[in-house]
Amino acid sequence: MQNYKVSIAYDGSSFYGFQKQRSRPTVQGKIEEVLDLLIKDYELNYSGRTDAGVHAKEQVLNILTDIKITEKSISSIDKLLGNSISVNSFNQISNDFHARYSAKERTYVYSTMDNQNKLPYLLNSTHQHNSSLDLEKLNEISQLFLGKFLKVYGKKTLIFLHIQLLEIHSLEIWWEI
Repeated sequence: MQNYKVSIAYDGSSFYGFQKQRSRPTVQGKIEEVLDLLIKDYELNYSGRTDAGVHAKEQVLNILTDIKITEKSISSIDKLLGNSISVNSFNQISNDFHARYSAKERTYVYSTMDNQNKLPYLLNSTHQHNSSLDLEKLNEISQLFLGKFLKVYGKKTLIFLHIQLLEIHSLEIWWEI
């Protein structure tokens, strides 16, 4: 078995999130559709899921397979994925690498734009806020989110309970035009 680390980017505008769903287009669904054309037996793992309409600059996957994946194979996969998903890089990696469990940190960028600028090219990737934003106040409030937090979730019956330690290292708010 060979393990490949694959970095992708995507425009999530036409997808209902990353994770595969029945009868709805998703990023995972499209990737598996393409992989099924070229590889008979594989295991696909991913570093995380995104919601509908969310874009990714770099999402890490790993593919475990008996097939040797070459530059030519990746080029074919990239073309078959279409314009909304792109393969940024790939390399063979040790078999103990797992896209989700080997991740050391994740970075998220949330973009918003106030009513002072109308920039149509950002409409699909930026939240449109209909009043002026106070950058100083937003930066002050953002400091409340720094530190370590316990994220606890489970079912109401408490048969399943998962506790995860999250640490927010930095949070930055800035103007960009």
